[in-house]
Amino acid sequence: MASVTLVTGSGTTRLGQGHRMADLPWIFIGGEVSTHSIATATGDFVYYELDNSVLPVYRLQCYDDIQISPQTSDYEKYCNGVKVMGKKLEGFQTTFRLTDDTVDLEQLRVLSRQPSENYDRVGGIHNMEKLLMDNFEEDTIWPVVFEHHYKQDGSDVDQWAAILAFEAKLSIGDIPIDPVEGWTTTITIDIQRSTTYNGYLIMQRRDSTQITGNTV
Repeated sequence: MASVTLVTGSGTTRLGQGHRMADLPWIFIGGEVSTHSIATATGDFVYYELDNSVLPVYRLQCYDDIQISPQTSDYEKYCNGVKVMGKKLEGFQTTFRLTDDTVDLEQLRVLSRQPSENYDRVGGIHNMEKLLMDNFEEDTIWPVVFEHHYKQDGSDVDQWAAILAFEAKLSIGDIPIDPVEGWTTTITIDIQRSTTYNGYLIMQRRDSTQITGNTV
């Protein structure tokens, strides 16, 4: 059984109150980026995860349609007097769908960049929650982890591959209401470059099999 790998700390990782479960990637949003070195590795090998000790981490789960696309811009450059068009990496972006059984309003507040005072809940016999939609909080930046676990033939060890985006802005789109699925919305994650970590995102993998090149 796969277990959460790239989230640690003494705080809270809050799972939405949905019920869809599948062996598909998880998405973690929030917390703080934590840096770890492997002492037994040759050289300075560092990997990254989320720490929920100070800020909570919000977990979405079971998405099979994640596509992280590079965002580029064109520019002109010259080589020996000849104009050549180049491309500059501006960031990465992904958009996927949220349904009301995979996310609750507290998580939606975070995903839509709404102030915390716009959300409220009462428990007990009422079990009600409400979210007032107002202006975006423009400066809200979150780290995001896409974590996928899998198995290999001949091994019972939990394998995982992950992408961690150091700095991302979140925003929701249209909210259609479907007669079967209820309300849905899209969430767009705009990944920006982090000057702290000198990059947009990092791809990480842990595998029980040594990865080596083959000769032909």
